[in-house]
Amino acid sequence: MRKRFLCLTLFGPVLLSAVEPILFNDDGAWCWFQDERAVIHRGWLVFASVAAGAHDPGRRADVEVLAYHLRLGRKVLSELHDRFQLDDHDAPALWVRPDGRWLAVYAKHGSENRFYYRLSMRPHDPTRWGPELSFVPGESSRLTYSNLCYLADEKRLYNFFRGLDDSFKPSYAFSNDAGESWKTGRIIIQVPGKFRHRPYVKYASNGKDTIHFFYTEGHPRNYDNSAYHVYYRNGCLHRSDGTVIRRLEEGLREPAEGTRVFAETPTTSRG
Repeated sequence: MRKRFLCLTLFGPVLLSAVEPILFNDDGAWCWFQDERAVIHRGWLVFASVAAGAHDPGRRADVEVLAYHLRLGRKVLSELHDRFQLDDHDAPALWVRPDGRWLAVYAKHGSENRFYYRLSMRPHDPTRWGPELSFVPGESSRLTYSNLCYLADEKRLYNFFRGLDDSFKPSYAFSNDAGESWKTGRIIIQVPGKFRHRPYVKYASNGKDTIHFFYTEGHPRNYDNSAYHVYYRNGCLHRSDGTVIRRLEEGLREPAEGTRVFAETPTTSRG
């Protein structure tokens, strides 16, 4: 049944109609550290996730992409990998290439040395996917998470993940051909000390020349974390005020080289 309610705006009251919410996927999980997990492009709203098999045991641990056409109401569920791993860390990151083809990149939770990727078969069509490929950044790597950031000025696509050379640290690979092939980068943030701290990072790009990194020192169960910011531009990492730290290939020697935007306390970090 269609419901109606009154909405107050700066321009006065507006009478709106509310419809029932749309269920896009009845069995999809993702976690906080992959991006982009949902993208709108050419009328398609596209989600990437991992199924638990809650309603259909045949979908258990499947890596999936759900595409919903906003005008036509058409919904297409695509399976990228059957029975991959039952873990929300494995949800793909999505990106639309300049030629309109979709790219999905995903990895297991620290149990393999590679990430997987698939390209859509046709431009602007997220419903049909080509064969699965994989890339090994280093034989001893143990990867998780995928974050895709494209810089048009460099014509380069970055995949930021965790675990190059079994380090537990934020790392990257890059592609100069829009995800057709990949090359190994470096570890971005080192943490001195014997304990293998793992900084958690959120990435954001303007798509042109800059990538922002917002990160902690380690897992909140192991460390009372502060929060820091740096950004990448023109080959170098910078503090928030624009001060150059060093080249991306060298990375940060410790988290505190960035700009601290939140100071830790024992109560705020561990809740």
